[in-house]
Amino acid sequence: AVVVGVGGVIAWIILRPKDPVLADYTGRSLTSVQQQLESQRLVGQNSPQDVVICDPTGETGLSTIEPGMVAGQSPEPGKAVEPRSTVQLLVVEDSTQVQVPDVQTGNPAFETAQQILADCSLTAQTTPRATLDITPGLVVEQAIASGETVALGTEVELFVAGELVADYKGRSLTSVQQQLESQRLNVQNSPQDVVICDPTGDTGLSTIEPGMVAGQSPEPGQAVEPRSTVQLFVVEDSTQVQVPDVQTGNPTFESAQQILTDCSLTAQSTPRATLDITPGLVVEQAIASGETVALGTEVKLAVAGESVEVPDNIVNQPLDDAKKAIENAGLIYQISESVRGASEQHVHSISPSSGTVVLRNSQITVNVGCSGSISSVAYVSCYWRYRDLLVNP
Repeated sequence: AVVVGVGGVIAWIILRPKDPVLADYTGRSLTSVQQQLESQRLVGQNSPQDVVICDPTGETGLSTIEPGMVAGQSPEPGKAVEPRSTVQLLVVEDSTQVQVPDVQTGNPAFETAQQILADCSLTAQTTPRATLDITPGLVVEQAIASGETVALGTEVELFVAGELVADYKGRSLTSVQQQLESQRLNVQNSPQDVVICDPTGDTGLSTIEPGMVAGQSPEPGQAVEPRSTVQLFVVEDSTQVQVPDVQTGNPTFESAQQILTDCSLTAQSTPRATLDITPGLVVEQAIASGETVALGTEVKLAVAGESVEVPDNIVNQPLDDAKKAIENAGLIYQISESVRGASEQHVHSISPSSGTVVLRNSQITVNVGCSGSISSVAYVSCYWRYRDLLVNP
């Protein structure tokens, strides 16, 4: 009997089922783990997990996180437990928090960092950053540091090396489009209604031609995301231009003319009598600077000419003396009419009057006097003598 009893014990020891060994249940759904534990005659106890470590690139935490997923267990994987034992399952819930993974080290591509965050039930928001040290499209920095605890679904701002927008003003639309395409940027062509042209300063374009870029948005030096749109304000045939200042400082006519030409305008010179400004320099522009005109508009420029004053002491002087004084001043005289009752062969009046500033070689009208009654031989003789001068001075 004793032998039989001992044999039975030995047989039970040999034949009894082995204690189940726990597998690694992390990363699996709670439902599938519970089914497996039941088949092993074990009991799964659901315990919400407060904070989950997520690390899709390493082995320190879950590779993905979704509500209802097992994030940890106790006892640990590989342990043998008795049948009907309870296994505590740490489960991700909607209210579970997650430690933000590192998506900054090594400067991964934005798409890679975005996928890592998505695996951790987080979202990514990109903000371009200007930098010359990192290739455009790569992550420069993450706004929420790795290891920080946040709620599932939190948005993590990623600063991504952006494409730098250059200064495209003054270049042809075609060349700018080619450059932007090479930078993976899109172009929006917007006709420019009015262009500021300032070849001598920095307030506008130095030259204007149809098809030229007159402005842009964003401004030069800003960083933008790949595939962003750059708006280009383009000069067209119908574009208007603000007239530049070609009067201040009294430039030469040639300089003013070139400035207007650069702004797709034309110049017309009109001489002006002045003793204050050197001949050949611009005195005034007919269309004020800042006025808006169509491309090709003619701007009249008053330019200082060789000028003199009409001599004094002409009136009441003998005609021959008056003629010499006028000629010596660089002017031309013209006998206009005889004036009855005035001193014969003397100047009665001139136009313009003495002291007036006129252009050199201008004509001075001289009125002379004839004595006697209008029907007298003396007056008629005098009249026709000066009449002859009027025709052949």
